[in-house]
Amino acid sequence: MTLPFMGRGPAWEQALGVLQDKVETILKSFWCDGDTTSVERNYHPDAFVAGLEAEAFASLEDLIAFQRMLVAQLGERSLTIWQSVEDGHTIALQGEFTAVERRTGRPVRVAFQLMARIEEGLIVESHSLVDFLAAFEQLGRLPPRTLDLCLTDNAFAPVLKLA
Repeated sequence: MTLPFMGRGPAWEQALGVLQDKVETILKSFWCDGDTTSVERNYHPDAFVAGLEAEAFASLEDLIAFQRMLVAQLGERSLTIWQSVEDGHTIALQGEFTAVERRTGRPVRVAFQLMARIEEGLIVESHSLVDFLAAFEQLGRLPPRTLDLCLTDNAFAPVLKLA
């Protein structure tokens, strides 16, 4: 439905989803297919990438190193976008990442959110929020309900296992 009072018509409606298609293709190529060259093709060399670790990545090489650690441990990776909102050059996504741990065969399913800004066809800024706590609980690297333990001021003694 076109809302004429907002000045939006058929051209605007056709443009919906363009950024989602582009970003979804980039995410699937990089995170699911393991194609690290996707970063070189789709990110500005000076892109700001934050949210996957406590500090923003200093370079795209740091992002690639992070991806390689994840890909080395998880196979059968897939990504589903639940919803997105686009505004000009900016997109916000919500979705789910699923995979299987290579070593144990344990499945993992985590929610994620991403906000990205695209200029001249390249991602120049991205902010991610991934539920790594849930991922590590599902993989048995953290106890179940770790967040609840922390919120109720309970301590737990992590058990380190050598590979």
